[in-house]
Order: sequence, then structure tokens, then C-alpha cells
Amino acid sequence: MSSIDKEFLRVKEEKSKTVIREALDRWNHRIGLSWDTGRDSTLNLFLTRQINNDLPVLFSDTTLHFEETYRFRDKLAKDWHLNLINILPDVSYEKVKGDKNRCCYHLRTLPLEKKIRELELEALIAEKRWSIHATKVREDYFSKKNEHYNVNPLLHWADEDVRKFMKTNQIPHNPLYLKRYHSIKCMPCAQPITTEVSDKDESSESSDKIKERLKALGYW
Repeated sequence: MSSIDKEFLRVKEEKSKTVIREALDRWNHRIGLSWDTGRDSTLNLFLTRQINNDLPVLFSDTTLHFEETYRFRDKLAKDWHLNLINILPDVSYEKVKGDKNRCCYHLRTLPLEKKIRELELEALIAEKRWSIHATKVREDYFSKKNEHYNVNPLLHWADEDVRKFMKTNQIPHNPLYLKRYHSIKCMPCAQPITTEVSDKDESSESSDKIKERLKALGYW
């Protein structure tokens, strides 16, 4: 990795940590972190625990994850001494299957929101990024969502940045990525990549746009 790339990642890391510190100062003990064992949320976890490793880490257990995901979750929770909270749904997959939105709502979204209320959390560290989808462009580092705030420390990271940073810092990743799964989802919705995807080309363009955002924020 070139010295320019290293400096670019360092700036992004510091910006993310600044967001995390501000969130911790603002919400103190009323903040948690959402973790699905994917690259983005694991990077969030890596950065956050350097500042505070006592936060509740919320894992939405739909009961439909791959065995690799469960093993990775348990190992990292033990190795990193996480305050892991496993969230189970109130209904079974059999009762909500057939419609993806309904399934996700009842097995993931609804139980997570319920747990946030139970824990009286006012904010949740999430893994949204500007480069993933066009709708994320409207996201801010602190976004109001229903009854709590989403904190998005990784907004300015592109996919290629996440991969380089995790490799350089030897951050563990879910083994499903080695089986060509591009994102970590439940078994009914997960599909491995069957064709070559030029992530580098797509991320390069995103990195240029995100770099301009960082300049506007006073970084660089």
C-alpha cells in the first residue's frame, strides 16, 4: 500500500473515531452498537472498542444465519470480550416467510427496536456508507430514526477502503466472504457471487467522491 493510501485511510479512521467519540460524549451510557458480523459492522466494532469496549453489542438473531456466522459471532465475542446481546424474534420464520420485507421486519427490525426500548438506548452505532446505495447520500453521521438516533461513523468509507483497512490491521472477517458471499444475510436471501465483479473500479469512483466530502469537512 502506498504512503498516500495509508494517509487516506488514516484520515478516514480519525474521522470515524471523531464521530464515535462525539456520540459517546453525547449519549454516554444510552448508546449501543449494531453488529451483523459483516465487514462494515465488524470494522465499526474494531474502531469503537478502541475507545470504549463496554457498549452493548446488539446481534439480531433471526435464527436463519449460516453456521459460519454463528461461529464467527461467538469466537469474536469471546476474543474481544464483547458485551454481546443476542436478540431473538417473537415469531418463527414459518409464520412470516414468503415476503422478504415482512420477514425482515418481524425477524430483524421489530425485535431490534424492541430491545432498544428495553435497554433505554437513545442511539445506535450503525454501518451505513454513502457508497453502498444512492439513498445513503442523504444520510448524515447522526440521523434520527423513529425513537432513537443512528450514528454512522463509516459514511465516508468506500468498499475498497474497508477491505484494505481490515487486511492491513488483520481484522477478522466472517468466513462466508471466502465462499464468495458479497454480504452477510440470512440463508433464505443469501446468494454467492457467480461472476467476477469489478469492486475496485466501482469503489475507486466512490472514493474520489468521498474524498471531496472529506475535504469539505476540513479533512485533508
